[in-house]
Amino acid sequence: EPTCPRTHYLVFILIGIVGGIWGGIFTKANAMWSRWFRKYALIKNHPVLEVFLITAAVAALQFIDPATQHRYDMIIRKLLVDCTHGDETLTEWVCRNEANGSPLSYIVWLVYGTVMVLVTTTITAGIKVSTMHS
Repeated sequence: EPTCPRTHYLVFILIGIVGGIWGGIFTKANAMWSRWFRKYALIKNHPVLEVFLITAAVAALQFIDPATQHRYDMIIRKLLVDCTHGDETLTEWVCRNEANGSPLSYIVWLVYGTVMVLVTTTITAGIKVSTMHS
């Protein structure tokens, strides 16, 4: 029996609701972060320092995670690798962890990476990049 087309509408409505809630949370969190971080005179008066500190923090937090050391499209490609092809795939991070017998190590890194990307995206979305005036 074919699936009722109305079911698809419900899925799209659910995706819209969840996306709207997430967008609201993201916007509120970004505004709260910006207000809190820029209340310090040193940051408020030196926007280049803000950019430097946030960039350094993001680089440090994401570089230690093997899952977030690349561009996002490359991260997805590396996570979706087929590890059943033998020795040539053992160079892939996911395959090496699966070969060790316990995927817990890279699952922890994936959770860490997900949280860090969400947090750092929230922080960097409203970064105050100074402009040059003529």
